[in-house]
Amino acid sequence: GDRAKTEIMSNKDLVASSIVGSEDDEKKRSVDNIDDHMNWQINSEMKTWRDEHTRLLYMVAAQGAVFKKTFYDSTEGRNKSCVIKYPDFSIDKECDHLNTSNFTEIKHYKTNDVWERQEAGIWVKDKDIIPAEDYENLKDDDFEFLEQYCEYDLDGDGYAEPLLVTIHKQSEKVVRIVARWDYESLH
Repeated sequence: GDRAKTEIMSNKDLVASSIVGSEDDEKKRSVDNIDDHMNWQINSEMKTWRDEHTRLLYMVAAQGAVFKKTFYDSTEGRNKSCVIKYPDFSIDKECDHLNTSNFTEIKHYKTNDVWERQEAGIWVKDKDIIPAEDYENLKDDDFEFLEQYCEYDLDGDGYAEPLLVTIHKQSEKVVRIVARWDYESLH
């Protein structure tokens, strides 16, 4: 882990893009802007990115499989990065490649986390997740959610779209479905 950390993270700027095809001034400026912005995100916006990556490098030898997830956190309004280690994930043992397999992250939320996501409209408000009569009797780690990266044909057109589906494990209710694509990427 120490050698990998030294080799990978010795440079302040971790992102360095290259141009494919013909090079001109506009492409060069665009690549430089992308590099600058992504390096700013890693070094300034995601303050724990380097610590999390260092943790991943040390853990991978002992754990065997550790994942790094970088995502936009709509509750904080910024990009975040975190390490996912066993037993907090599930993957099909027949998986040949992560891009073609369903990956499930097992997440635990406190009462306030669930409430905040529901009130912000990030998750569907559902009384079965925090029943009012049980609100006082719950331990603060009672909320287990399964966040699955999957493909599912929601619109019935015969094409399974890439989705991120979040399910409350105890009630088996879907609290969020997010497309893992955007309109611009389709054109």
